[in-house]
Amino acid sequence: MPLNNNSSQWTVDSGQGTVSSKQKNIREATFPVPKGQAKVTQGFSPGSGEATAHLKPMELKGKNVLITGSATRLGKYIALALAGEGAHIILHYHTSKEKAHHTLKEIKSAGGTGAMFKADLRKVVQIQSLISKVIDDCGQLDVLINSASVFFSTPISSITERDWDTIIGTNLRGAFFCSQYAGVHMTEKGGGKIINISDIGGIVPWKNYAPYCIAKAGIIAMTKAMAKEFAPSITVNAIAPGNILPPDTSSQDEINQLASKTLLKRMGQPKDIAECIKYLLKTDFVTGSIFVIDGGQLLAPLSL
Repeated sequence: MPLNNNSSQWTVDSGQGTVSSKQKNIREATFPVPKGQAKVTQGFSPGSGEATAHLKPMELKGKNVLITGSATRLGKYIALALAGEGAHIILHYHTSKEKAHHTLKEIKSAGGTGAMFKADLRKVVQIQSLISKVIDDCGQLDVLINSASVFFSTPISSITERDWDTIIGTNLRGAFFCSQYAGVHMTEKGGGKIINISDIGGIVPWKNYAPYCIAKAGIIAMTKAMAKEFAPSITVNAIAPGNILPPDTSSQDEINQLASKTLLKRMGQPKDIAECIKYLLKTDFVTGSIFVIDGGQLLAPLSL
């Protein structure tokens, strides 16, 4: 659909002629859709014969953003970055209450707003309660970022049922049911955005981390499935980071070794993920996509 947009005039070519406007600050236009053609744009009402072309991306200021696992590490960086854009941040934590308090304090000290809620994402009833509490507290939920994750070595011969349930329960099942409950609410409210944090290990598995990699591969499949399920009112995308934040116990030699496995010969930064998230929140024409942010590690020979 060719689109020409400037401050004084825009045109939309629907395939049956051109609709134009000379009015300033117009955010959307409606136009006829050829009979039998799927209507795929947000705000379409079945049977109306019209689709809506949105010309302005989401404004983050004042939007309610729930980030799971946001007390520490990558989730915390994402929370701080989006708070800096004016979003109202809802922090989720499980056992890291003190760290969540510290993150919330940082957000408020910088002039942002936020809240925090506890939930064990392995338990669906607690997920349902989490989403309900967020909606009751904020009025509505605009964005869900599934960032919560557990990560520890699991050599194949020693994996226990408890290991499996902990990793799959938190990393995959938890993300699924958060998305389900949030997505239903967003649909009722007219739309929203879901972003899932996967891992390049979900594309090319790491040795000795089978359950983790299986969960992250599931996140990729879930992202594509939910993009279809929730279209057109909700966009669902995923990010697959490479070496961004090494384990806290990593030595400098180990970090250097990780960096050497990328084509760019350096570690990524949390801001690389945050900038991608900002892009996905501000665009309305990307869904079901997986963004690999790994410095070219998947392309580097013998990197995995």
